[in-house]
Amino acid sequence: ESLVIPVRLHDGFPAVLRIAAPNTDNPTVHEQTIRALRAWGGHGAVRIIEDDPSMRATLQERLRTEVNLSTEPLHAVAPIWGQLVQALRVPGGSGFVRVQDIAAAWLKR
Repeated sequence: ESLVIPVRLHDGFPAVLRIAAPNTDNPTVHEQTIRALRAWGGHGAVRIIEDDPSMRATLQERLRTEVNLSTEPLHAVAPIWGQLVQALRVPGGSGFVRVQDIAAAWLKR
């Protein structure tokens, strides 16, 4: 969970200031998110402009929303989704928490 505030940089570039709330279920989620976004480098995900880990605050490029895939027909979305999943794939053993592990922990509650 984060507070996300739309901002503009001094040159007019659209960005967001994201302040992450502490997460007791996964205390390293903010650090992992920043690490992943840096690894992707703006390819398939937003780019990190600045980060202050001590404040859990990140200045990120603003997500462009010219096309909202949730309003498109499934047959049009599936190929785009597949390309995005492939672009964001992280090799096993990379040190990231896996979604299936998070889901398994939720099911145990």
